[in-house]
Amino acid sequence: MKVNIAVQLFREAPPAIRYLIKLKILKPEAEATAWFFDLVTKWYTLMSSRHPIVALSHFDRAKHQEAVGTLQLACATFTRMNMGATAHWKPSQAGLLVSTTVVLRLSEELLARRGYLYLLTARLIQDCLENIFSVVRLKKPVPSAYDVKCALKAICVSQFVHTPKTSSYNIDDSSHLADLLEPSLKKLEEDPIQQAEELENLFVIGLTEAECDIVAYIGGFLLRSVLKSIGNCKSCKAVLTDSAPGKYSSLIQLKEYVKNAGNLIQPSMSVMTILMDCEENFKTFAEMGEVMKVKKPFSSILSALQKSVKMHLGCCSLHKPTVEKLLLEKYVRTRLKIYLRQQHEHRVNGAASKTCAAANLE
Repeated sequence: MKVNIAVQLFREAPPAIRYLIKLKILKPEAEATAWFFDLVTKWYTLMSSRHPIVALSHFDRAKHQEAVGTLQLACATFTRMNMGATAHWKPSQAGLLVSTTVVLRLSEELLARRGYLYLLTARLIQDCLENIFSVVRLKKPVPSAYDVKCALKAICVSQFVHTPKTSSYNIDDSSHLADLLEPSLKKLEEDPIQQAEELENLFVIGLTEAECDIVAYIGGFLLRSVLKSIGNCKSCKAVLTDSAPGKYSSLIQLKEYVKNAGNLIQPSMSVMTILMDCEENFKTFAEMGEVMKVKKPFSSILSALQKSVKMHLGCCSLHKPTVEKLLLEKYVRTRLKIYLRQQHEHRVNGAASKTCAAANLE
């Protein structure tokens, strides 16, 4: 069960559906699907809260009533829902009703009668326990005591070998002492630094309206780290961002977690002009197959964009070099991650389809 993929789907699908409805690619009836996905997302957030801000509490009476109403609405929706052609009662419906009812009654008991400040519902789920059981039963469905002991040792050792991204530990990127005399490390240190390869655009592929909106959304993400480098410079901030909705801000507004809160950054037209030029060049490199051919894609693409894209942001003389450098580097690094992830997904889907075809032929 891949919970992360399911959570991402339910969280990201509603704004995408509403955006496609706005472009008239989907029919208005698809709004019902977006509403249902929103409801499931809010329900999961309340049922797996790990912080007092989203936990059930009496800090804000109106917010508490809204949270209780959301849980009750989820129960009512799944009770009256028919899944499949046969419309039989599904275990998922029963599980949601039981778990939600337990949380509602437990919150009433702890918050109203026992005087607790808040209820972290994530303490009630069994993700960690299920993960341990899945590792223990990986080799044997019915493990012995010795198998359980060995599996627990492997789990404990893996915590030191690999540092999770969500942990609070600092990653030690130094080389291990045991590998200090490894021949491959010596060869790596002796190799000279390779220069960035030259990339040329014989033609430029334009962007569609949807792609421009996506670039604007990514640009807001990139500007979040760029704005930290300029400190409290109001003139640079005014040049880089827009407070009012612009031409390419429709997707940003739909992606807001809190409606009309203005938490997401909207790039200015000068930033959008640069990012769209960068995207057109990168799209051309991808169509020509140059991204996967060069030995150093980051430095090669960065060098090509620095030569072909004109940087006219209008920042002050103090922050102009830093902002231009950070914006281009952040864009290239982020865009490469997205492109390589897409290439990996295409390869995985292709391998899966071949496997299914082979199984059908047999």
